Amino acid sequence: MEDMRSYLGYAVRRLDNKINSSFLKELGEDDITPSRYTALVIIANNPGVRQVDIARVLEVARPAALKVVNHLAERGLIEVHALPHDKRAGALALTESGKERFARYEQAVRRHEQRVFEPLNEEERAQLTQLLNRVIDHA
Repeated sequence: MEDMRSYLGYAVRRLDNKINSSFLKELGEDDITPSRYTALVIIANNPGVRQVDIARVLEVARPAALKVVNHLAERGLIEVHALPHDKRAGALALTESGKERFARYEQAVRRHEQRVFEPLNEEERAQLTQLLNRVIDHA
């Protein structure tokens, strides 16, 4: 097993598993997954965003994005408003309850990230984020 530690992909996958596990410990009780939280962040920061935009950012097919949107709507976190120029598309926004819960989720995610990346100082965290984004943008 020690040989595997020299593979970057293996290390990234193990870290991803640990990040997901920690995230779910923090927010799993509310049935918020990383994808659902990402969608909430997008909607909170871009009221009126469409489902197709959620699919693009999450890098998933439209039906998968629809499942995420429907899940959030069923839980009263977001609402969908019809667009006058396109009856098939809807503009997404947080509900009042969604805004309150999203604020709590943000705090929980900050705790989760602090816990996971506790061995790194702020400069190292910024550097790791920058390096990972460079690889992601190139892939």
